[in-house]
Amino acid sequence: MRGTVFAVSFRVKDSTMRHALLASLLLAFACADDGLTVRGDVAIDADGTPTGFEFVETTKLVDLGYEDSETRMAGKCVLDDAGASFLLQAPGAPPEGVGLYRFEVDVPAEGVATVTAQLGDATFGATEGEACSIGLLYRDDDVAAVELDCTLEGPSPASATAELHFGGCREN
Repeated sequence: MRGTVFAVSFRVKDSTMRHALLASLLLAFACADDGLTVRGDVAIDADGTPTGFEFVETTKLVDLGYEDSETRMAGKCVLDDAGASFLLQAPGAPPEGVGLYRFEVDVPAEGVATVTAQLGDATFGATEGEACSIGLLYRDDDVAAVELDCTLEGPSPASATAELHFGGCREN
């Protein structure tokens, strides 16, 4: 909860009530989570033009599964028996040109992993195989990390590398 300030002002005369209220406040702050977060980077080279997302510090995301994302970086991280899926989306409308707008990785429990990137209004993608390596670095409860190194198919030559660490993932 870094960067969040809470101010509580009250006056309670009964000490038992005061202790119960203080314990409730401490428990509420201790159990609060940061929601969906990401750290790491996505780097794409599209026909000689670099683009991507970089999260040097852990960054809170708007969860696309629950909220609109017009003004903030958004994402989704779903972990379940079917596998793991990760999505990042820049705020607003897709940029003109080859700027990265949306990046999605699906790593099924069984089958072949895929990556899709939306650069401007063009879509690029790859399936795990000879020209594309996709894997989970770790996965546990509500945290997971994915890395990839792929040649993407699309309207022009493109390559992508990524290492992303997500927290606050949910089950589908």
